[in-house]
Amino acid sequence: MTIAGCGQPPDVIFEPDTENEVWPPSRGIARLLEHYGISTEIPAKFTELANVASQEGWKSGPWAITELRNEVIHVKRSTKVRPREVWVQSWKLSIWYVEMVLLATFGFKGEYGSRLSWPRWVGQVERVPWATLPISAPDDPPASADSGPQDGVKLPTQ
Repeated sequence: MTIAGCGQPPDVIFEPDTENEVWPPSRGIARLLEHYGISTEIPAKFTELANVASQEGWKSGPWAITELRNEVIHVKRSTKVRPREVWVQSWKLSIWYVEMVLLATFGFKGEYGSRLSWPRWVGQVERVPWATLPISAPDDPPASADSGPQDGVKLPTQ
C-alpha cells in the first residue's frame, strides 16, 4: 500500500542519512513510529518510567526502552537497580509499540483497546493514532447496516 499510515514502511526509515553515519537503535524505532503517526512520548501515566528517563536524559519512549534493554543485555557492575514498575512500564510501552506498528502495517484504521489505558472499562476503546476519521459517539447510528467493521474489512453476507 502507498497510503500514509498503511502498509510497509519505506526502507529509508532504517537507513542513516550518510554512509558514515551510525544510528542508535532507538532512532530507527522512533522513525518507524513517527512514520505511522505513533507518539514516541512516554505516556503520562508511566510516571516511574518518565522519572527514570528524565534522570538519565532519555528523551523518548524508544530511547528509554533501548537503554533499559541494554542494561539487561550488557550488564556492568555499575548498572543501577531499577524499580520493578520501571521495567513493567517499559515492557507495556514496548508491547504497545509492536501492536501499533503491526496494526498500521496491516492497514487497520478502527478502534482498539489500548494497553496504555489501564485499568479500563469493558468496551472502552480509542481510534488508532493514524486514523483520520473522528470516533463516533456510542449513541450515533452506524452509517449503514451493511458498511462492515470500521477497519474496512467486509464480512461475507448470508
